[in-house]
Order: sequence, then C-alpha cells, then structure tokens
Amino acid sequence: MKRSESGITLVELLVVVGILAILLAIAGLGSDAVERQRVAGATRELLADLQRARQDAITRSSGATSRGAGIRFASATSYVTFEFVDADNDYQYDPAPAVEELAGSVRTKTLSGGLSLTLDGADPTGTVIIFDKQGMARETNWAFVPGAGLRFVVQSSRLPALAKCILLNQARIREGGLNGANCVVS
Repeated sequence: MKRSESGITLVELLVVVGILAILLAIAGLGSDAVERQRVAGATRELLADLQRARQDAITRSSGATSRGAGIRFASATSYVTFEFVDADNDYQYDPAPAVEELAGSVRTKTLSGGLSLTLDGADPTGTVIIFDKQGMARETNWAFVPGAGLRFVVQSSRLPALAKCILLNQARIREGGLNGANCVVS
C-alpha cells in the first residue's frame, strides 16, 4: 500500500522565503527611489518658479507702479508667486493685506506630503523675495539679496538625507545637492 503525504519540504519553504526577501528588498529600494524623485521634482518646481518670477519681472511687469515679480513663502510647505505692484510707491513690499500682489497674477504652490522647505536652515514662513525689472533679487525693503545669497533646501521628513538645494543670489539661481550644511552646485 502506497502512503500519500501532503505538505511542503524544508527546501521549498526556504525557496519561498528567499524569494519574498528579494521582493521586499526591491520594494524597499524602490520606495527610496520614489522619495528621491519627489524631492527632485519639488526642487525643480521651486527652481522653475523662481526663474519664472525673475523672467516675469523682466518681461511682463505691467503698469507704472509695477516693480517686478515676487515669491512669498506662506509656510514651510507652500509659497505664492505674484506680480509686485507698489501701491504706495515706497519701493517696499507691504505684507498685509497683500494689496501689492496684482490680482490675477497670484499662483499658490504646495509641496506634496512629507516634503518641506527651509531657507538658510530656518522656516521660510513670511519671507518674500522680489525680482526687480532687471531681474535682480531683492528683499522686501528693496535692498539687494546679500552677496552670499540664499539657500533653499527641499527635504523629505521620511528620508532627510535625500535633500536637494537651490542657491539664489542677486543675479543667479542654481540647483544643487546638499553635502552636510553646504549646497554643492555643478
């Protein structure tokens, strides 16, 4: 009489566990790649918005009181781009209520979940950068952005080491990678 045994052998079990381990490792690496792409995408979008504000200041400024274009950071996860209209002709951005942001020119951007932005290592909330009609970066009091420039860092709360950075000075906007506290641009 022949005996029928059901079940799996130890070799079969080890093969299945090995395959699962490989699949989990690939999935783990894939999530880092996805997070890296999210950080890179948000950095490129901020870079493009800074460049667009500069270009709009040079080419699209309208009206006698238009002084250029700007970007205002509403929080560590959102910012607003706008045309700067100097309503009181004092060459200063007056923050409240945003009467010096031309209606119809305001565009709000929000970083996707888990991503945040810092400016020179601090929360950028309330920071406003204005580009004049020559494309020069200025502060709200119309002073030029300091020669060393400003450093924006976009990073993920899940994987902070994947941070990317943008350097902005009076005449240039460049993207780079973060190496410790330094923004390294190519």
